[in-house]
Amino acid sequence: MRFILLAVLLSFMLVGSYATLSQYESERIVSVQIVEHNNEYIATSCYSGFASVVEVEQNSTKTFEAVKVWNFLHDGMAVRVRVIPDYSSLPSGLQVSIDSSEKIVQPLQNVVFSGTVTSGSVAAGTYYIPLDVYAYWSNGEAKIESCPIKIVVKGGG
Repeated sequence: MRFILLAVLLSFMLVGSYATLSQYESERIVSVQIVEHNNEYIATSCYSGFASVVEVEQNSTKTFEAVKVWNFLHDGMAVRVRVIPDYSSLPSGLQVSIDSSEKIVQPLQNVVFSGTVTSGSVAAGTYYIPLDVYAYWSNGEAKIESCPIKIVVKGGG
């Protein structure tokens, strides 16, 4: 009886020693919002979920303040920033141009990126322009996904 019990225990030990996990790989994308856009070290304007809201009539042109960028870094250093808009979802007949030049933001100051929208014979409706802000300073850099710009095209009447 002892021999059988000993044989069973040894077989469990042998089987258990060959059932080890030697390698595991996994990949997952994680996005975490720690603070709101207007409370970041490099902050962007974001009011009710949008960097700006622009209303324009059909067949007209309007200049607007597209986005503000603030520098709240603790090091007291200037930051170089630029804005890259994504116009890919706009219909033909709606032309938008946002200043994408590089600007320098001094500590505790802000800069404004302006834009122009020209609405031709485009359907009345709401259109969105996603914005990425790229910031560069002596100790690093960041890509910041800003709130989008909301363009509201109103009908001719």
